[in-house]
Formats: sequence, C-alpha cells, structure tokens
Amino acid sequence: GKGSHRIFIPYFQLLIQINNKYFVLFVLGLLGFAAIKAMQGLANIDSTSHNNTNFIYVIIGVLSVIYILSHWRIAFANNIYTKTICSFLAYLILRYAFFYDDTPIIRLIANCVWPIIAVLGYTIGYKNYTSENLSAIARVYLTFIVPFFVYNVFLSFTLTYDTDEFAKDAFFICLIFLPYIFLLKSPKWKYILYIIFAAIAFISTKRTILIATILSGVLFFLKTKRGKESLALVILFVIIFSFSPLSKDIIANTSDRFLSIGEDGGSGRNTLYFQIWTDISSNYSTQDILVGKGFSSVSHLVGMDAHMDILQILHSLGFIGLIIYLTIYIIILYKLKMYKNIVDYNDHLGLITFITFICFVIVANMNCFIFNPSFSVPMFFLISLFIGAISCRLQYYQRFHI
Repeated sequence: GKGSHRIFIPYFQLLIQINNKYFVLFVLGLLGFAAIKAMQGLANIDSTSHNNTNFIYVIIGVLSVIYILSHWRIAFANNIYTKTICSFLAYLILRYAFFYDDTPIIRLIANCVWPIIAVLGYTIGYKNYTSENLSAIARVYLTFIVPFFVYNVFLSFTLTYDTDEFAKDAFFICLIFLPYIFLLKSPKWKYILYIIFAAIAFISTKRTILIATILSGVLFFLKTKRGKESLALVILFVIIFSFSPLSKDIIANTSDRFLSIGEDGGSGRNTLYFQIWTDISSNYSTQDILVGKGFSSVSHLVGMDAHMDILQILHSLGFIGLIIYLTIYIIILYKLKMYKNIVDYNDHLGLITFITFICFVIVANMNCFIFNPSFSVPMFFLISLFIGAISCRLQYYQRFHI
C-alpha cells in the first residue's frame, strides 16, 4: 500500500541521507589522499604509484555515483552544467566503444572519473551553498592535507630538485589547494597559508605555477577589504626572503627559466605544438577530425602529452570532443556573469570561482591535465563545488527577487 511505499527507500539512499556530512568528508579525504599519492608518484617517477592512484580515483568515482544517484534531482534537474559534463563522459565512453583505441582499460576508467567527480562537486556545492559551509569544507580539507603536502613538497625538493625536472611537476598540486585558502574566514590563516604556497611556487621554479599563484593572489587581495595592505605584506615577505641565503640559487634558476622562454620555446612547447598541429592538418581523415585518434594518440606521436588541453582533446577526441569541452568553459563564464548581478552575498565566492577558473585555464593550456586524473579530478571537483553553490544562490535570488 501507500504506507509501505513511503517506508521503502533504497538502502544506499537512506545511508547517504543519514550520513551525508560524513560521506562528504570521507570523499574529500580520499581526494586529498589521492593528490598526495599522485605527488609522491611524480616525485619518485614510480609507475606503481600512478596505478595505485588511478585505483583510488576509480573508488572515488564509484562512491560518487552512489551519492549522485541519491541526489539526482539536485545534480541534473534544470542543470545544463552537469548535463554538458555528462555529455562529455558519454562521448568518452562511446568513442572508446565504437572506435579503435589501444588505451589500457584502467587508464580509460581513470580518465572518465573527472566528469563524475565534477557532478559530485556540483551536488555538494549546491547542498552547502552558504559561506559558512564552504569555509568549513575548506578548513577541514586544508587541516588534514596541508601538513602532508608541505612535507612531501620539501622532501621532493630535497631529493630530486637538482636532478629531475619531471619531479617538479608534483608542485602543480599546490594550485589545487590555493582556492581553498581564499574560502577561509580567518584573514590571518589566509595570509599565512598563501605565503607558504607562494614560497612553494617560488621554490618550484615552474613558470606556470608562479604566474598562476601571483595572479590569483593579486586578483583576490586587491578585491578584498584591506587588500592593498595584505598584498604589501606578501610583497614584503618576498623581499625579505629574496635576501636570505636559501633564495640565491632559487632566484637565479627562476629568472633563468623566464629569460629562456624565447630561446627554448617554452621548454620546447612551440615545437611540440607544431608537430601535433601538423599531424592534424596533414594526416587526419574526416573521421579523425571529427572523433580524433584516441586517448593515447598524442603520446604515440611525440612521446608525451600535448602540454595544452585544447590541442590534446582535438588530437585525441576530435572536434566533437573539443566542442563539448569548450561548452563547459562557456557555461562556467555564463554562470559567473549572472552571479555578478547578485548583491545579497558578499563572501567573494564569484571572485574565488573566477580566480580558480583562470588558474585552471592557464595551467591546463600550458601543460596538460585533461587526461591526468591527479590534476583533472581535484580541479574539476573544486570548480564544480563553486558552480554548484553559485547555481543554488542564483535560484534563490531568482525565486525571491523576480
């Protein structure tokens, strides 16, 4: 009867409803743990670590599907953002199923996790749209992750800095945590943690990390109260640090990296881009132009990723994949434009989301993260978390002000 129908709820849905907060914290913990494992794997260049990290992301993906199904109305109802992301996921699966691709299945599954995590992030952000809840998520995440991250960064720096350029890619993970710092309520901890992360970016000598870190700090602090004073403190710290003995070699290495851009073509990026674009323009059939040559096509051609997500997707997934992917970018910018008109909130969420998006676009298109779950998963979770909160606020605003 009707009574029994009301009592009957799928077990997983009841479980998620009861333990929603703990489930979210558990998934955040897994994401942080996977990021640390990924960084260790990059520092040690250990393929076993990469496989273990991929396995962790698969587990996160399965748990995320359960959570999303229990909140499917929030995740998908009148929501072009998550529907577009799911369209990209469907395209990945269909392309792999109907066209030849020699990518190992475990890597394919790991590459399909980020769209699922993006929908998860949107759903969590929608349900926790208040500044207090978002700040709490950031506080918990940073409390457990930052000490391990800083330790591993300096361990990596000590062991491999002078001998292994590839190990420095581990420092990119600091950009994943940077937006969480801006969500914190305490100005003191914002300054302290930003200075720590800026120092890590400086030590890395990676041009992309340094540009994204400085740009995000300038954009955020100048737009907040007492922003000029805050920025002056950070600049003062950098000046003091620059006179320390530790900084001598780092400053020299960093300046050499920037001065060599014209000579090395961005660490060989110009040559790499030319090779990939030449292959597309000269050797691609109509089918290849539409659907690409598969996940591993770029690495087969040049022995590495494209160091530009847009070019990587075009070569691997064709124009269809690229159009769907760029649509996600457009929707994010559209949401931010709409949110700019809301005056009810003054917690800088729109600014933080914009900074996160800019950093992501810069890093993703000067390196290549779309097929690297160590970066694509936590970054898309973070952006989607913000877009989910913004979407909820937009709905409330439209409901009560229109």
